Amino acid sequence: MKKIILSLAVASTLAMANNQVEINLNNDTLELVGDFYLNNKYEVSNDANYYAIASYLGSENDNSNTSRILSAGVKLLNPFADDNGLSLGLGMKMVLADDNNKNFIVTPLSVYAKYEYSDLIHLDAEVGYAPKTLSFRDAEKYQDMKLKVNYKVLENGFVFVGARNIETSYTSYGDVKYDNSMFFGYKVQY
Repeated sequence: MKKIILSLAVASTLAMANNQVEINLNNDTLELVGDFYLNNKYEVSNDANYYAIASYLGSENDNSNTSRILSAGVKLLNPFADDNGLSLGLGMKMVLADDNNKNFIVTPLSVYAKYEYSDLIHLDAEVGYAPKTLSFRDAEKYQDMKLKVNYKVLENGFVFVGARNIETSYTSYGDVKYDNSMFFGYKVQY
């Protein structure tokens, strides 16, 4: 009986190992990210993995002012990698930026890619863009790009190093670069 219960616990843990949280930082920024698996909670097609996503990015500039970006949305990922280890996905999120006391709201469309080099190493890429038609209030446009190299250090834990570029454009203020630098961090899947 103990073996059956232990086997069920391990199987349920592996089935739920699609959720993940991560923290990353560099000299000026701190980012918290969460991806929450929806397929088990809602009866959706198993042809894709559905996630609710949320993130917070705080960035300090030279004047010790903190700029913040909050985002929340959904993404769909291909649950299967092709023969080369590549899987792709699409998403949409709402982004609220807090800089210069302006109301910046955009809904960028995003593309995701994951390349599994081996069981220990994989690459993640994300590109998001919102033109004027998906920008509201004081927003003119938005773009973000992120690339990470992940290394598995635990059964459900990864350390990573990456590069990020986030740019916003305001109708009356002009362009603001939130971050354009390298970062490092770790993520945990559960």
